[in-house]
Amino acid sequence: MKLLLIRSGLQTSAKISFLILLSVFLVCMSLPLGWSSEDTGKTVDDKILESLALISDVLA
Repeated sequence: MKLLLIRSGLQTSAKISFLILLSVFLVCMSLPLGWSSEDTGKTVDDKILESLALISDVLA
């Protein structure tokens, strides 16, 4: 019985560790996205509007 508890405890701690590492990875990967929009002074909405304008010019 003790062996089962130890194994389940290890599996739980491994899952928690994995979730923490995954969260840290996702945060680190999303940081450059915020920095890139500040460098040009354009917001994401401005970039989307420019893309839509280009698509409408091509279609016209």
